[in-house]
Amino acid sequence: MRNCIKCEQPIEENKGTGRKKVYCSVACRRAAELEIKRTNERITGLERIAENYRLKIPVLDVYGKEEDVLAELNRQENRLKELLAGMNG
Repeated sequence: MRNCIKCEQPIEENKGTGRKKVYCSVACRRAAELEIKRTNERITGLERIAENYRLKIPVLDVYGKEEDVLAELNRQENRLKELLAGMNG
């Protein structure tokens, strides 16, 4: 039995042929679509900040150290990969 990639609840398998379900409901599918969109936006912002660090452009202290920004960028990219992998198979 598989779990929903959004809420981790068990998903009943299809009895017939076809693509395996990755969401337990339409609500979880929509929530994952929104999370993908928001995660892409976060990644874009973090990439801009990381670029500023690389170019030695002053960055506000709000963002923390360069290592913190890169760690968060990596975390967001991994979450996006998880969501997209679930949608593709």
